[in-house]
This record gives sequence, C-alpha cells and structure tokens, in this order.
Amino acid sequence: MFREVDVLLAGNKEGTVHVCIGGVFCATDVDIRAPATEEGEENHVMITCLSRDLRLLSAVVLNFDPHRQKSALYLQVMSVDLIRERYCELQHLSLLYSHVSSLLHYTSDTLRCMTEAWEDVLLTMDIKLAKYSTTLKEGASVADELLVLLACGRARSELRDFLLDELTAKGVKKIGLSLETSYTRVRKYSLNCLSSVIQALQFHLGEVLGMARWKERFGNLGISTDSLQVCIKSLGTFALKNQELQSVIDESLKSMKSFFMWIYVVILKLGEEPVPSNMKQHLNAEELKLVVHFLKKRLAKSAAGSSQSFNLELVGQYLVDEDLKIVEEKQPSFWERLLQEAELDSNAIPWLFSPSPVKSLLQLLNSLVRDVAAAFATTKETICQTFTPKPSVPLLPSTTGDSEVSKIDSKIGELVCEGKRCVYYPSARDLFLVVYGDETQQMRCCRACVRGVPGLADQEKSGTEPLNLLSVQVYNGETLSVLLEYRSSERDDVMFNAVAQLPVKPVLNLANEAFGELALEGYECHDVGRFLTQIHSLGPFHAVSMAVSGPRRLAAVFSRRTKKVRLFDVDAEEEEEEEEEEG
Repeated sequence: MFREVDVLLAGNKEGTVHVCIGGVFCATDVDIRAPATEEGEENHVMITCLSRDLRLLSAVVLNFDPHRQKSALYLQVMSVDLIRERYCELQHLSLLYSHVSSLLHYTSDTLRCMTEAWEDVLLTMDIKLAKYSTTLKEGASVADELLVLLACGRARSELRDFLLDELTAKGVKKIGLSLETSYTRVRKYSLNCLSSVIQALQFHLGEVLGMARWKERFGNLGISTDSLQVCIKSLGTFALKNQELQSVIDESLKSMKSFFMWIYVVILKLGEEPVPSNMKQHLNAEELKLVVHFLKKRLAKSAAGSSQSFNLELVGQYLVDEDLKIVEEKQPSFWERLLQEAELDSNAIPWLFSPSPVKSLLQLLNSLVRDVAAAFATTKETICQTFTPKPSVPLLPSTTGDSEVSKIDSKIGELVCEGKRCVYYPSARDLFLVVYGDETQQMRCCRACVRGVPGLADQEKSGTEPLNLLSVQVYNGETLSVLLEYRSSERDDVMFNAVAQLPVKPVLNLANEAFGELALEGYECHDVGRFLTQIHSLGPFHAVSMAVSGPRRLAAVFSRRTKKVRLFDVDAEEEEEEEEEEG
C-alpha cells in the first residue's frame, strides 16, 4: 500500500540531504557521507530518492579527495521508519507550516507596501526649520517663536521672512496634503491588512501548539511547546506595536492637520493674501490644544543620533530595521497597573503579551520570523535520530585523474522483484543493481552492461565496447525498460537507438551467485545483452530520454530538443510506432 504524501529531497555538496514534506516544510536534515570520510574530503550528493512505501531513503554520494585527486561512488541507504509511521501527522504539520510561512510572507509584503506608501515629506521642512533655528539667539527656539505668534498674532521680521520666503503658503499646503495622503495609506495597510494577518497567525500557531501538546500522535515529531509559546508571545508583541503605530498615525494626523491649517492661514495673512472662507473662523479649543501640543512636542530638539533636527516624523521610524529614535512616554494601562500592584511579571505568564517600547515594527517582524523558524526546526534533530543507516555500497572504486565517476549524470530508482527490494542506478554505460538483504544477509550489487543486442541487424559487430545507456525506467516490478545508443555497422558517423526490456530476475541471479560481502575493489561488469527482450530499433532517432507506463504498455522516446516523440506498444510483437514531429 502506497502512502500519498509529497516529499522533496534536496542534496548538497556537503553530504546533506534535506527532507522537505510538501516541498515547503523541511522536516529534517540527514547527514549522508561515504564511509571513513577523512578531513578535507568532499561528499557530493549526486542523486537521491525515497521509496514509494516510505521505508528507505537512497542516495548516491560522490566522495572526492582533493589532495590525492581520488574519487569514489557509493550508495547510501537509510531506513526512515518515522516518516512511514507518521506521514499523516507530518503532512498536517507541513500544511500548517505552509499557512504560517505564507502569512509571514504576506506580512513582510505588507510592511514593504507601507514603506513605499510612506513619504518623507517632512524632511524638507525639518531642514528649513533647522536652518532657521541657527539664526535665533541663545536660549530661543522655533517652538517659542511660533507659540508667541499663536498667542499674540505677531511675528518678528526674521520669522515673517522665513514663513513667507522659505515655507511659503504653497509649500505648506503641498506638505499638508501629501502628509495626509501618505499617513492615510499607511494606516489603511496597518488596520486592514496587518490586523487580519495577525489574527490568522495567532489561529494557526495556536493550532500547532495544540498539536505539540497531543503527545500520543505528535510527540515523536519533536515539536516544542516552549518554542511555540515564544512564537505566540512574539506575535502578541508585534500586534501591540501595530496598535501603537495606529495610535501614532491617528494622533499625528489630527495634530498636523490643525498645525498646517493654522500656519497656512498665518502665511496668507502675513502676505496680505485672501483667506479661503472655510478657514476664516478661529481655532476652537480642541484644535488650539492640538497646535500647542504639536509645537511643544514635535518642534522639540531630537535626541542625539537621529536623522532629524526636530521630532516631526514619528511614523517612518516604525518601518525601518532600527530602534525607535523618538519614544514618547505613556501612562501605564489598566493591565500594566494591575500587574504592578499584584507584583507579577508579564513574561512569566504565557497568555500575557509584553510591549517592546524601543523596537520598531520591522524589527519585531524579523524577530517573529526567527522564532517561527526556530520552533519548526525542533523537529529536525528528533526525526533525524530515527533514521537508521544501512551498510554503504561502493559502486565505483577509488580512481585517479578524470575517471568515469565524474562523468556520471543519471537518476536513481527503486523497485521490488520477488519480494526483494532493489535499487538501480544507471551511469553512462553501466547499470548498478543493488539488492537489499535482510538482517542475516549481506547487501549485494551487480554491475551490468550491454555489449551486444541480439536481433539488431544494423549493430556494429565488434562487441567490445558497451552500448550507451541513455535512460532506464521501471516498466513493472519484474522488468526494466532501457534506451540504448549504439554505432551502426553501415555508417560509423551515425548513432542508432533502440528500446528493449530487461528482466530483473536473471540480473539478480548474477548478483547472488557472483558476490559475497561487498568490497572497495569494484565489480566486474556483466554483459546482460542476452537477457534483453522485445527489442525495438529506432534507427538514427537522436534520442535523449524515455518515459514508460507499464499498465498502459506504452513507451515514449524523446529526441534532442524534444522535436520528435515516438510512441509504441512495448509488448507488441511487431513494431507499431506513431511518430509526431513538431517544428
């Protein structure tokens, strides 16, 4: 019975195979290296596969010694019982990880959109105000000058010239409109997008936490409840910072709108220009309070290290990967006062979220991503410990120089014949067939090649050089389909192709009769051309690959650049072919 689960295997040049469930969730990293690997030797995982019943993981490893310029090829096999027994749980965990990962990517994209929507329009005004502040007397400030203007309605000549020549009514109006548009867009992303994705993340992380507490089903996977609790608290801190950003935007919009409207009317009056009718009324008490608050708080000198001279811009600092430069003091909330009175630490209570006053929104997102990655990475070590390695099988011996090992570029496959599990690995001209033994029987390997094909009239008669194996596919549990390339007896410069069936049983008999325990000296290459059946000659087809379907009894051979495809019935006694050409 085959298990339906998607598994992606990725090997690297360090001898590691990454096992990814669903192609997204990296369940574990398996260290697959050649035996007796010394320091400095390289282990390249050339190809790897997982059996369809999820019992065995097979990998072909190229061991290379750069000092002695020697290389050897090994087959590494490991038993993966946990994947077979808990594949449903792993698939469910992979599905949740894909949800969480996609939501984190969505959050990152939302923050990027917020950064693009935010415009640093106040930087120009900050530069002009800083330049004007240098002309003031010692002890005077821009905020004091504007407060006098607000209270008395009079301005010194220097302030008058600054407002009319530097800021100008047109410039103030443009800054006010741009600022309102920018802040409104940022607030929309924060309120509609971030708030929704935070709720979705909390739901999925809570579901994973529930799985981690179900020890009977998910305990073997190594999911840590502590690391997931850290993720949830980190998400709560991120949610609090998002609410803080929304309150900062709301407060900034109100105070800046009142300030820019007031300063715009003042500049018009100083320039003796007509004031719009909707702005002629005086500021009410609330608007006056907002303007005074803006002058005292936003026109105060910035702290050292800030890129601004004044505290005009508060929103942009939440969207960069730096600590907040301007942190306003706030009164403790009801819950904070309650914790202080009860002398409780919010960090010790898992369902209470602690604010982070000096961290930006982007910093907290990066911290959340790291915590989530660490939480799901706890499965790697636990699952890796359940993998049981089997004895290594040397396929090609250690050689020097430009050996045939470096020319191998093929695939690995697995089949079951007469109750025996086999792994086949075709190279350029050789076919390695490895038979797994039980606990009392050694693993055996047969190295086969095709030096001659009976029944091919156009084949060269020398029979000394093995034919090229272009492709080897599993036709059924007892037969392999092979795509051959050989030199024609009529034309030496043209290569012909043929498709044939290779029964596995006689090849297994060769392995059982010829080999005892495996050794590093390599294997004699056995000619299995006499076992080939149902041979179909394709002529000079320039074939490169093949695909077969045992239940449909069909084979498809593809030419170079897939310009030609030839289909035929493999079991037919007479060759019935259908050729399709494109381009």
